[in-house]
Amino acid sequence: MGDLDEAVECAREALEITPKGEILDQGLYSNLLCGSPRERHSRVGAMADLDEAIQAGRRAADLIPTTHVDRPKIFHNLAMTLHQRYARTDSAGDLDEAIQFITTAIPPYPFSWAKDAAVEGLTNLEEAIVVARQAIETTPPSHPTRGTFNYSLGRRLVRKLWAVDGDTDCLREAIACLTYVLEDPRTLTLRRILAGKSILEESLNWHEAHEASSLAVQLIPTLTSKSLGNADRQQLLGQLAGLASDAAATALFEEKGPLAAVKLLEQGRGVLAASQNGLSISEIYWHSPSSHLTAPSVGKELETLLREIRELPGFENFLGQPGESEMRDAASHGLIVVINVSEF
Repeated sequence: MGDLDEAVECAREALEITPKGEILDQGLYSNLLCGSPRERHSRVGAMADLDEAIQAGRRAADLIPTTHVDRPKIFHNLAMTLHQRYARTDSAGDLDEAIQFITTAIPPYPFSWAKDAAVEGLTNLEEAIVVARQAIETTPPSHPTRGTFNYSLGRRLVRKLWAVDGDTDCLREAIACLTYVLEDPRTLTLRRILAGKSILEESLNWHEAHEASSLAVQLIPTLTSKSLGNADRQQLLGQLAGLASDAAATALFEEKGPLAAVKLLEQGRGVLAASQNGLSISEIYWHSPSSHLTAPSVGKELETLLREIRELPGFENFLGQPGESEMRDAASHGLIVVINVSEF
Protein backbone atom coordinates (compact mmCIF):
# COMPACT_ATOMS: atom_id res chain seq x y z
CA MET A 1 0.00 0.00 0.00
CA GLY A 2 2.90 2.37 0.64
CA ASP A 3 3.94 2.33 -3.02
CA LEU A 4 0.34 2.87 -4.11
CA ASP A 5 -0.12 5.85 -1.77
CA GLU A 6 3.12 7.30 -3.12
CA ALA A 7 1.95 6.78 -6.71
CA VAL A 8 -1.23 8.77 -5.98
CA GLU A 9 0.76 11.60 -4.40
CA CYS A 10 3.27 11.68 -7.27
CA ALA A 11 0.46 11.87 -9.84
CA ARG A 12 -1.14 14.74 -7.92
CA GLU A 13 2.17 16.59 -7.67
CA ALA A 14 3.00 16.06 -11.34
CA LEU A 15 -0.35 17.52 -12.32
CA GLU A 16 0.01 20.43 -9.93
CA ILE A 17 3.46 21.55 -11.13
CA THR A 18 2.67 21.15 -14.86
CA PRO A 19 1.95 24.56 -16.43
CA LYS A 20 -1.69 25.02 -17.42
CA GLY A 21 -0.62 25.77 -20.96
CA GLU A 22 0.95 22.33 -21.38
CA ILE A 23 -2.32 20.78 -22.50
CA LEU A 24 -0.94 17.39 -23.55
CA ASP A 25 1.07 16.87 -20.35
CA GLN A 26 -1.91 17.97 -18.29
CA GLY A 27 -4.00 15.32 -20.01
CA LEU A 28 -1.43 12.54 -19.60
CA TYR A 29 -0.84 13.30 -15.92
CA SER A 30 -4.58 13.48 -15.34
CA ASN A 31 -4.81 9.98 -16.77
CA LEU A 32 -2.20 8.80 -14.25
CA LEU A 33 -4.31 10.33 -11.50
CA CYS A 34 -7.27 8.37 -12.84
CA GLY A 35 -5.51 5.00 -12.52
CA SER A 36 -3.76 5.14 -9.14
CA PRO A 37 -6.73 6.14 -6.92
CA ARG A 38 -8.89 3.56 -8.72
CA GLU A 39 -6.39 0.84 -7.85
CA ARG A 40 -6.29 2.07 -4.25
CA HIS A 41 -10.07 1.94 -4.10
CA SER A 42 -9.94 -1.73 -5.07
CA ARG A 43 -7.81 -2.28 -1.95
CA VAL A 44 -9.46 -0.08 0.69
CA GLY A 45 -12.89 0.71 -0.82
CA ALA A 46 -12.86 4.50 -0.27
CA MET A 47 -15.40 6.17 -2.58
CA ALA A 48 -13.38 9.39 -2.43
CA ASP A 49 -10.67 7.63 -4.43
CA LEU A 50 -13.12 6.65 -7.16
CA ASP A 51 -14.56 10.16 -7.31
CA GLU A 52 -11.07 11.68 -7.63
CA ALA A 53 -10.15 9.13 -10.30
CA ILE A 54 -13.25 9.90 -12.37
CA GLN A 55 -12.71 13.65 -12.11
CA ALA A 56 -9.12 13.23 -13.29
CA GLY A 57 -10.16 10.83 -16.05
CA ARG A 58 -12.73 13.26 -17.41
CA ARG A 59 -10.10 16.00 -17.43
CA ALA A 60 -7.74 13.71 -19.35
CA ALA A 61 -10.44 12.81 -21.87
CA ASP A 62 -11.20 16.51 -22.45
CA LEU A 63 -7.55 17.49 -22.92
CA ILE A 64 -6.10 14.64 -24.99
CA PRO A 65 -6.02 15.37 -28.76
CA THR A 66 -8.35 13.32 -30.95
CA THR A 67 -5.46 11.85 -32.94
CA HIS A 68 -3.19 11.03 -29.98
CA VAL A 69 -2.09 7.39 -29.80
CA ASP A 70 -2.98 7.15 -26.08
CA ARG A 71 -6.55 8.36 -26.55
CA PRO A 72 -8.12 4.84 -26.57
CA LYS A 73 -6.12 3.93 -23.46
CA ILE A 74 -7.28 7.06 -21.64
CA PHE A 75 -10.91 6.51 -22.61
CA HIS A 76 -10.59 2.87 -21.55
CA ASN A 77 -9.17 3.93 -18.17
CA LEU A 78 -12.03 6.34 -17.55
CA ALA A 79 -14.66 3.87 -18.72
CA MET A 80 -13.39 1.16 -16.38
CA THR A 81 -13.36 3.63 -13.47
CA LEU A 82 -16.93 4.67 -14.19
CA HIS A 83 -17.93 1.02 -14.41
CA GLN A 84 -16.24 0.38 -11.06
CA ARG A 85 -18.31 3.15 -9.45
CA TYR A 86 -21.44 1.83 -11.15
CA ALA A 87 -20.75 -1.54 -9.49
CA ARG A 88 -20.75 0.23 -6.11
CA THR A 89 -23.61 2.68 -6.57
CA ASP A 90 -25.76 1.09 -9.32
CA SER A 91 -25.85 4.50 -11.04
CA ALA A 92 -27.22 4.12 -14.58
CA GLY A 93 -25.56 7.43 -15.48
CA ASP A 94 -22.10 6.03 -14.74
CA LEU A 95 -22.80 2.94 -16.84
CA ASP A 96 -24.10 4.98 -19.78
CA GLU A 97 -21.07 7.28 -19.63
CA ALA A 98 -18.70 4.29 -19.47
CA ILE A 99 -20.24 2.76 -22.60
CA GLN A 100 -20.10 6.13 -24.35
CA PHE A 101 -16.36 6.49 -23.74
CA ILE A 102 -15.68 2.94 -24.90
CA THR A 103 -17.64 3.27 -28.13
CA THR A 104 -16.20 6.72 -28.85
CA ALA A 105 -12.65 5.41 -28.62
CA ILE A 106 -13.06 2.37 -30.85
CA PRO A 107 -13.72 3.53 -34.47
CA PRO A 108 -10.42 5.32 -35.30
CA TYR A 109 -8.30 2.73 -33.51
CA PRO A 110 -9.08 -0.83 -34.61
CA PHE A 111 -6.02 -2.33 -32.92
CA SER A 112 -4.70 -3.10 -29.45
CA TRP A 113 -6.07 -0.78 -26.73
CA ALA A 114 -9.29 0.01 -28.58
CA LYS A 115 -10.07 -3.67 -29.00
CA ASP A 116 -9.21 -4.40 -25.38
CA ALA A 117 -11.42 -1.52 -24.30
CA ALA A 118 -14.26 -2.83 -26.43
CA VAL A 119 -14.09 -6.32 -24.98
CA GLU A 120 -13.86 -5.14 -21.37
CA GLY A 121 -16.52 -2.48 -21.74
CA LEU A 122 -19.33 -4.39 -23.43
CA THR A 123 -22.05 -5.56 -21.07
CA ASN A 124 -23.80 -7.81 -23.61
CA LEU A 125 -22.13 -11.21 -23.26
CA GLU A 126 -22.66 -12.46 -26.81
CA GLU A 127 -21.47 -9.16 -28.27
CA ALA A 128 -18.39 -9.22 -26.05
CA ILE A 129 -17.57 -12.76 -27.23
CA VAL A 130 -17.84 -11.71 -30.89
CA VAL A 131 -15.59 -8.68 -30.36
CA ALA A 132 -13.03 -10.75 -28.43
CA ARG A 133 -12.86 -13.30 -31.25
CA GLN A 134 -12.36 -10.51 -33.77
CA ALA A 135 -9.60 -9.04 -31.59
CA ILE A 136 -7.74 -12.36 -31.60
CA GLU A 137 -8.23 -12.91 -35.34
CA THR A 138 -6.84 -9.49 -36.25
CA THR A 139 -3.89 -9.55 -33.83
CA PRO A 140 -0.57 -10.92 -35.18
CA PRO A 141 0.53 -14.18 -33.47
CA SER A 142 3.72 -12.51 -32.24
CA HIS A 143 1.95 -9.54 -30.63
CA PRO A 144 2.10 -9.51 -26.80
CA THR A 145 -1.58 -8.51 -26.44
CA ARG A 146 -2.86 -11.85 -27.80
CA GLY A 147 -2.74 -13.21 -24.25
CA THR A 148 -4.94 -10.38 -23.02
CA PHE A 149 -7.54 -10.99 -25.73
CA ASN A 150 -7.53 -14.74 -25.16
CA TYR A 151 -8.03 -14.14 -21.45
CA SER A 152 -10.97 -11.81 -22.15
CA LEU A 153 -12.58 -14.33 -24.49
CA GLY A 154 -11.94 -17.26 -22.15
CA ARG A 155 -13.52 -15.45 -19.18
CA ARG A 156 -16.62 -14.60 -21.16
CA LEU A 157 -16.99 -18.09 -22.54
CA VAL A 158 -16.83 -19.38 -18.97
CA ARG A 159 -19.61 -16.96 -18.04
CA LYS A 160 -21.63 -18.30 -20.96
CA LEU A 161 -21.02 -21.84 -19.69
CA TRP A 162 -22.61 -20.92 -16.38
CA ALA A 163 -25.77 -19.88 -18.24
CA VAL A 164 -25.78 -22.67 -20.87
CA ASP A 165 -24.86 -25.91 -19.15
CA GLY A 166 -23.56 -28.70 -21.36
CA ASP A 167 -22.25 -26.56 -24.26
CA THR A 168 -19.16 -28.66 -25.07
CA ASP A 169 -18.05 -26.44 -27.97
CA CYS A 170 -18.08 -23.41 -25.69
CA LEU A 171 -16.12 -25.34 -23.05
CA ARG A 172 -13.45 -26.47 -25.53
CA GLU A 173 -13.00 -22.93 -26.84
CA ALA A 174 -12.79 -21.52 -23.32
CA ILE A 175 -10.16 -24.09 -22.27
CA ALA A 176 -8.14 -23.43 -25.45
CA CYS A 177 -8.11 -19.67 -24.79
CA LEU A 178 -7.18 -20.05 -21.14
CA THR A 179 -4.46 -22.60 -21.95
CA TYR A 180 -2.92 -20.12 -24.39
CA VAL A 181 -2.81 -17.53 -21.61
CA LEU A 182 -1.39 -19.94 -19.04
CA GLU A 183 1.46 -20.98 -21.35
CA ASP A 184 2.25 -17.52 -22.76
CA PRO A 185 5.30 -16.03 -20.97
CA ARG A 186 4.49 -12.55 -22.36
CA THR A 187 1.20 -12.38 -20.46
CA LEU A 188 1.07 -10.94 -16.94
CA THR A 189 1.91 -13.63 -14.40
CA LEU A 190 -1.21 -13.09 -12.27
CA ARG A 191 -3.38 -13.40 -15.39
CA ARG A 192 -1.62 -16.65 -16.32
CA ILE A 193 -2.23 -18.07 -12.85
CA LEU A 194 -5.89 -17.06 -12.87
CA ALA A 195 -6.25 -18.69 -16.28
CA GLY A 196 -4.86 -21.93 -14.83
CA LYS A 197 -7.26 -21.63 -11.90
CA SER A 198 -10.18 -21.24 -14.31
CA ILE A 199 -9.12 -24.33 -16.28
CA LEU A 200 -9.00 -26.28 -13.02
CA GLU A 201 -12.50 -25.13 -12.10
CA GLU A 202 -14.13 -25.69 -15.50
CA SER A 203 -12.35 -28.66 -17.09
CA LEU A 204 -14.07 -32.05 -17.13
CA ASN A 205 -10.72 -33.81 -17.62
CA TRP A 206 -8.66 -34.57 -14.51
CA HIS A 207 -5.40 -34.75 -16.45
CA GLU A 208 -6.04 -31.36 -18.02
CA ALA A 209 -7.01 -29.88 -14.66
CA HIS A 210 -3.90 -31.31 -12.99
CA GLU A 211 -1.49 -30.03 -15.66
CA ALA A 212 -3.01 -26.53 -15.59
CA SER A 213 -3.17 -26.19 -11.81
CA SER A 214 0.36 -27.56 -11.32
CA LEU A 215 1.79 -24.99 -13.73
CA ALA A 216 -0.24 -22.23 -12.08
CA VAL A 217 1.12 -23.14 -8.63
CA GLN A 218 4.68 -23.12 -10.00
CA LEU A 219 4.15 -19.56 -11.25
CA ILE A 220 3.03 -18.17 -7.88
CA PRO A 221 6.54 -17.48 -6.49
CA THR A 222 7.24 -15.02 -9.31
CA LEU A 223 4.45 -12.79 -7.96
CA THR A 224 5.96 -12.28 -4.52
CA SER A 225 8.75 -9.78 -5.09
CA LYS A 226 10.74 -8.74 -2.01
CA SER A 227 10.05 -5.13 -3.01
CA LEU A 228 6.38 -5.60 -2.08
CA GLY A 229 5.18 -4.95 1.43
CA ASN A 230 3.70 -7.84 3.41
CA ALA A 231 0.15 -6.47 3.09
CA ASP A 232 0.53 -6.22 -0.70
CA ARG A 233 1.81 -9.80 -0.93
CA GLN A 234 -1.07 -11.05 1.19
CA GLN A 235 -3.60 -9.15 -0.93
CA LEU A 236 -2.10 -10.59 -4.09
CA LEU A 237 -1.94 -14.14 -2.82
CA GLY A 238 -5.44 -13.84 -1.37
CA GLN A 239 -6.77 -13.88 -4.94
CA LEU A 240 -5.32 -17.38 -5.27
CA ALA A 241 -6.72 -18.86 -2.07
CA GLY A 242 -7.25 -22.59 -2.30
CA LEU A 243 -5.34 -23.06 -5.57
CA ALA A 244 -2.62 -25.26 -4.06
CA SER A 245 -5.19 -27.37 -2.20
CA ASP A 246 -7.21 -27.90 -5.36
CA ALA A 247 -4.06 -28.69 -7.35
CA ALA A 248 -3.13 -31.29 -4.74
CA ALA A 249 -6.59 -32.84 -5.09
CA THR A 250 -6.14 -33.18 -8.86
CA ALA A 251 -2.78 -34.90 -8.28
CA LEU A 252 -4.53 -37.52 -6.16
CA PHE A 253 -7.31 -38.00 -8.72
CA GLU A 254 -4.65 -38.41 -11.40
CA GLU A 255 -2.98 -41.04 -9.17
CA LYS A 256 0.27 -39.10 -9.04
CA GLY A 257 0.70 -40.25 -5.46
CA PRO A 258 0.68 -38.46 -2.10
CA LEU A 259 4.22 -37.12 -2.58
CA ALA A 260 3.20 -35.10 -5.65
CA ALA A 261 0.16 -33.75 -3.80
CA VAL A 262 2.19 -32.73 -0.75
CA LYS A 263 4.78 -31.02 -2.97
CA LEU A 264 2.07 -28.81 -4.46
CA LEU A 265 0.67 -28.05 -1.00
CA GLU A 266 4.08 -27.20 0.40
CA GLN A 267 4.93 -24.94 -2.51
CA GLY A 268 1.68 -23.02 -2.14
CA ARG A 269 1.96 -22.85 1.65
CA GLY A 270 5.58 -21.70 1.61
CA VAL A 271 5.34 -18.94 -0.97
CA LEU A 272 4.73 -16.04 1.40
CA ALA A 273 7.46 -17.13 3.80
CA ALA A 274 9.87 -17.61 0.92
CA SER A 275 9.14 -14.14 -0.39
CA GLN A 276 9.90 -12.65 3.01
CA ASN A 277 12.89 -14.75 4.00
CA GLY A 278 14.28 -16.01 0.70
CA LEU A 279 17.80 -15.35 -0.56
CA SER A 280 18.52 -12.14 -2.39
CA ILE A 281 19.96 -11.95 -5.89
CA SER A 282 23.24 -10.69 -4.39
CA GLU A 283 23.57 -13.92 -2.36
CA ILE A 284 22.98 -16.01 -5.47
CA TYR A 285 25.53 -13.95 -7.40
CA TRP A 286 28.10 -14.71 -4.73
CA HIS A 287 27.76 -18.40 -5.64
CA SER A 288 28.10 -17.69 -9.37
CA PRO A 289 29.91 -14.34 -9.91
CA SER A 290 30.50 -14.98 -13.62
CA SER A 291 26.80 -15.23 -14.46
CA HIS A 292 24.41 -12.44 -15.45
CA LEU A 293 21.98 -13.21 -12.62
CA THR A 294 22.15 -9.66 -11.26
CA ALA A 295 19.80 -8.44 -13.98
CA PRO A 296 16.38 -10.03 -13.53
CA SER A 297 13.84 -9.16 -16.18
CA VAL A 298 10.21 -9.99 -16.86
CA GLY A 299 8.13 -12.65 -18.58
CA LYS A 300 10.16 -15.22 -20.45
CA GLU A 301 13.45 -13.78 -19.18
CA LEU A 302 12.32 -14.27 -15.58
CA GLU A 303 11.50 -17.92 -16.23
CA THR A 304 14.92 -18.35 -17.85
CA LEU A 305 16.51 -16.69 -14.83
CA LEU A 306 14.80 -19.08 -12.42
CA ARG A 307 15.98 -22.07 -14.44
CA GLU A 308 19.55 -20.79 -14.30
CA ILE A 309 19.33 -20.20 -10.55
CA ARG A 310 18.06 -23.75 -9.99
CA GLU A 311 21.09 -25.11 -11.86
CA LEU A 312 23.40 -23.66 -9.19
CA PRO A 313 24.56 -26.06 -6.44
CA GLY A 314 22.27 -25.81 -3.44
CA PHE A 315 19.54 -23.84 -5.23
CA GLU A 316 17.79 -26.72 -7.02
CA ASN A 317 14.43 -25.93 -5.37
CA PHE A 318 14.72 -22.14 -5.31
CA LEU A 319 11.14 -20.76 -5.12
CA GLY A 320 9.94 -24.20 -6.16
CA GLN A 321 8.51 -27.40 -4.78
CA PRO A 322 10.44 -29.07 -1.93
CA GLY A 323 12.47 -32.11 -2.91
CA GLU A 324 11.58 -35.64 -1.86
CA SER A 325 14.67 -35.91 0.36
CA GLU A 326 13.77 -32.69 2.17
CA MET A 327 10.26 -33.95 2.86
CA ARG A 328 11.48 -37.35 4.05
CA ASP A 329 14.00 -35.64 6.34
CA ALA A 330 11.14 -33.65 7.86
CA ALA A 331 9.42 -36.94 8.75
CA SER A 332 12.53 -38.60 10.16
CA HIS A 333 11.39 -38.12 13.78
CA GLY A 334 7.83 -39.37 13.32
CA LEU A 335 4.83 -39.52 11.06
CA ILE A 336 3.51 -36.38 9.39
CA VAL A 337 -0.22 -36.30 8.69
CA VAL A 338 -1.42 -33.93 5.98
CA ILE A 339 -5.11 -33.02 5.71
CA ASN A 340 -6.15 -31.34 2.49
CA VAL A 341 -9.54 -29.67 2.06
CA SER A 342 -10.74 -29.03 -1.48
CA GLU A 343 -14.06 -28.77 -3.28
CA PHE A 344 -12.80 -31.54 -5.55
